[in-house]
Amino acid sequence: SSDIGRRVLLDAADRFDGQDPHCAVLSSVVATTLGARDDSDGEQGRSVATSLPQHSWVCAVATEIVRRFYQGSSSIGDDEFFSRCDAICGASPAFARLALPALVYDVVAARAREQSEQAAARSKARSWISTKLHECARSQPEIVVDVVGFLRAREMELFLKGGSSEKYVVHDRSLAPFGTAVTIDPVLLARLANKAGRPASAVFYAEVANQQSDDPALPRKL
Repeated sequence: SSDIGRRVLLDAADRFDGQDPHCAVLSSVVATTLGARDDSDGEQGRSVATSLPQHSWVCAVATEIVRRFYQGSSSIGDDEFFSRCDAICGASPAFARLALPALVYDVVAARAREQSEQAAARSKARSWISTKLHECARSQPEIVVDVVGFLRAREMELFLKGGSSEKYVVHDRSLAPFGTAVTIDPVLLARLANKAGRPASAVFYAEVANQQSDDPALPRKL
């Protein structure tokens, strides 16, 4: 039955990839975890999950984000797909690793129309997520760089659209188009990017830090 399920998932991922933004995450997981298990009696598929750095941390944080911010009466995440992903985030390091940047963005991103209570709750969520990212900075620099890079790319996209979309708005126009909704020192980000083998990102964050040091009026964050 597992072979049948694998084929169904692979066929579904191939058919719907590109039609729905969530399918990019699903198809990547299917291709790397399910598809790879067809080789070498499953050895390659197992290595995908175990090679992820500190995969238990990724699973735990992604699962907690879903349960804390998407489920319950006080939830601020409003993506129905992500609200149902706590179980798979807890079970699949590959899925949790790929979904984490999108989960973080949907929780912390400023909304076009939002009540003051929701905005206050979102501000607290940003602080909580920033703390979690700092916790894993030394041991898993690539995770922090990926999350911040994803947030920065989405902010840039909004900026190019005039600062807003139907759902989201630029978090802080004083930081546009390079800012994010999480608070992390760009000097730290430069070091993490260098450690993670991302030289272009390391140079970018170093330049941001240098610009901030030259202009005291600029906020000390991204």
